[in-house]
Amino acid sequence: MRRLVAALRRRWRELSGRSRFERDVREELDSYLEMSEAAHRGEGQSAEQARRAARLELGGLESARETLRSQRTGTRFETLWQDVRFAGRRMRRQPGFTAIAILTLGLGMGASTAVVSVVRSVLAAPLPFRDSDRLVRLRILSTDADGRERQLSLAPVFLDAVRDRSRLIERAAAQRFQDLTLTGGGDPERVVATAVTDQWIETIGVQPVVGRPFTGAEQREGSAARVALIGHGLWQRRFNGSPDAIGSTLRLDDRVYTVVGVMPPQFRYPYESELWFPTTLPAGAAEPADLNAAARMRPGVTVAGLNAELAGIMTGLIRERGVADPSQRVQLVGVPCARSSPATRTAALPRCP
Repeated sequence: MRRLVAALRRRWRELSGRSRFERDVREELDSYLEMSEAAHRGEGQSAEQARRAARLELGGLESARETLRSQRTGTRFETLWQDVRFAGRRMRRQPGFTAIAILTLGLGMGASTAVVSVVRSVLAAPLPFRDSDRLVRLRILSTDADGRERQLSLAPVFLDAVRDRSRLIERAAAQRFQDLTLTGGGDPERVVATAVTDQWIETIGVQPVVGRPFTGAEQREGSAARVALIGHGLWQRRFNGSPDAIGSTLRLDDRVYTVVGVMPPQFRYPYESELWFPTTLPAGAAEPADLNAAARMRPGVTVAGLNAELAGIMTGLIRERGVADPSQRVQLVGVPCARSSPATRTAALPRCP
């Protein structure tokens, strides 16, 4: 602290003591010239010759003064202040140009700030899931003989294998896109819905804010249970945000569902969904089922470690069941979901996992 105070005092003396500094510079140069002239006169030169030789050695008075001034810390601040004053005079003389320049700079900085904010929310903001760094999306990747890679539809057999054989995954659940027509209680509207398997709530780690999640019995019944979770926006539109929505019914494509819970505001995972209902999958089915699967890794597990285990699971499936084309290299991989997507804001959930 003492060093800081001493440094600040020194800088202040340099800034405020300009006249004294100039006097010291003048006295120092005059002293040097006198000693140099005396030395040259001692060598037998005349007074005029000695004075001229001394000035030549010094390199010119003004040049010497500028060199000494440049070593003074306060000079940089004085130069800056001069530049500011010059810019201020120019701005006063050209108010129109000044206004345009300020407006342009303001718009540019505002746009840059907005872009940085969006990029930060997209790339840096953590997901609003519980322990979001443990979430992955399960994908089937196929590479043909030409090295072209494409993603295959996830079949129930893959989800079953992960649940049965993985020691590194805590939970895994699948979901399937649905596009339904909602009628009753207002104008008909198309609603993006998602059919979800058991363990879905536990996997993503998000609970309803009103009501309850699906029970184990409802998950085992699947769509026959005729129950649904609805999104916050749909709750507001159809039920005006009333708690009485719990237990109410919705008609979806001529099927009646009972509302059991309301998900958090802006929760629209996946596919921008506004409605979720349970479904069951045929055990061990190898046919593509248009499934999207999310998984939660156990604490301390890395994605690299998980993918090594998934490679072994896939090898076993290919050997036992022949679930892949022999001419292709098929991978079961986990894609980490540690950042939010452009569709997510505050509590919104991403397209990944």
